Amino acid sequence: MIKCDKLRVGYREYKLIDSHDLLKQLGMHGKCDNNHGEIHYSKEYGKGALADTLVHELLHALWHIHVDEEAVEEEKAVTMLAHDLCQV
Repeated sequence: MIKCDKLRVGYREYKLIDSHDLLKQLGMHGKCDNNHGEIHYSKEYGKGALADTLVHELLHALWHIHVDEEAVEEEKAVTMLAHDLCQV
């Protein structure tokens, strides 16, 4: 389903890594590792859930680059925006 292995987010490049076992162990659908420039996802979910997860993690990456982390609670804002963007 994913046709590329990296994305440019702002001025940074992020590797896209299928990490189903790690995410299952952590109880997550995705993970944005800003320190290493990695976005972890799982191909095991359906297309809709995969799209939502990737949008969600991309928003975390953008948040890291552009937003004052103290201004708003990141997880709530990113979750809301990801769900909304998937409905466009």
